[in-house]
Amino acid sequence: MKKHKYLMTSMLLLAFNSQAAFFIVDRHEDAPDVTAGNGTCEGQNMVGDVCSLRAAIMESNALPGPDTILVPAGKYDLTVFGDDENNGFTGDLDITDEVTIINGTSGIVIDGLFADRIFHVHAGGQLNLENVTLQNGYANTQNTFEGGAVKVEDSAAFLTNEVTFINNLANRGGALFSDGNVTIENSYFHHNAITNEHTPQNLNSVGSAIVNRELLLFATSTVANNGQLLSNPQNVVLSQAQYAMHFNPNGLNATPPASFIFNSTIAFNGYAGIRSDRGFTDINQSTIAHHETRGIRFTRNENHDGVLQLKIRGSLLVNNEFKNCNDIWVLPEDEVDVINNYNGSSDESCGFTGMDDIENITNPLNGSLHNWGGFAPTLMLTPESQAIDHAGNNCSNEDQRGSSRPVDGNNNMVSSCDMGAVEFNPLTDPNQSDLIFKNNFEALF
Repeated sequence: MKKHKYLMTSMLLLAFNSQAAFFIVDRHEDAPDVTAGNGTCEGQNMVGDVCSLRAAIMESNALPGPDTILVPAGKYDLTVFGDDENNGFTGDLDITDEVTIINGTSGIVIDGLFADRIFHVHAGGQLNLENVTLQNGYANTQNTFEGGAVKVEDSAAFLTNEVTFINNLANRGGALFSDGNVTIENSYFHHNAITNEHTPQNLNSVGSAIVNRELLLFATSTVANNGQLLSNPQNVVLSQAQYAMHFNPNGLNATPPASFIFNSTIAFNGYAGIRSDRGFTDINQSTIAHHETRGIRFTRNENHDGVLQLKIRGSLLVNNEFKNCNDIWVLPEDEVDVINNYNGSSDESCGFTGMDDIENITNPLNGSLHNWGGFAPTLMLTPESQAIDHAGNNCSNEDQRGSSRPVDGNNNMVSSCDMGAVEFNPLTDPNQSDLIFKNNFEALF
């Protein structure tokens, strides 16, 4: 948590040493600001402590420059209902300027109560979130159908650190829908889902966790158990063929989205993991595993012949029941770079055929998702896995958990990188089967 504390301190210093405003929320109730822009956070009809989260955001939007909101630990329910209102008075929390929301203790929970989306980041706005849980966001109406927890518009930005997205529902992008610039770090998406109930005609309902149509940097984070909800109070019928992450352009001739997945885990998301339709995708040091059909489905963009569109390196695509990939090795070599990049696959569908790759890799993972360290759960390698010490030395200094890379994982006195999101350390990681943990993960939630 040192990184978290240092970042919070730097944000506080920035707030106090610049023209930026700084607000401290002192009420858990939901209420709009009395007079947005007067520099005073005052929720309507409040007595005593009067600064609600909604009022603080409305003040931040109205004042020029980046502003910081410190929110005490606890749960914040969005109870001021109203669909498709874009000034923050009702419904979701609208962001139109640069707003940073932080908590320095045990974190906060913002609950959409399955009534509306939680955050809407408009053009020109930027939302920075740290140490926050976003739950029960709902985008399932004729007017609000994208991004159950967060929607990011074109020319807007969204950045996270230690943020959990749980039990959010939408027609497109169960937790997050983005036409802007998004950076996700040290975060966890689980049990988000999509439905076809209000999807506009000719728009596919995909992306149970994330839909990206512009720029996504996804690092040291986990996407797991999406495609299903922990609770469904409105008994919404969920879509069946859900990919956890969907990357596609905003129109046939639109600029392809760029999606970078680094040091991350995408696993156990029901139907499938990643669907990259006509976008540019880079997957590095990541683990994509345990889906009912594919780990990744990639479709090339015919408007960009001869341009590199997919690169996979240092990664594991394993134990996906139908295929790990959709035979991407048959695509043009100048558009798909997956060979001799230290990748491993449990079948032959990805085309990892180089001398530095491993196809039909056996016994790669040590059971189920578990909290092996870091912010989000990960998949551990078995001590005898072929992925250990088989990815050269051109890897980052840390794995997804923040543990050192590379280490000597197979006790041959040479430290080399491991494939995937986790670097196995025989001194600290389990040297036996994961049977004792196999049924424990779901009990954590």
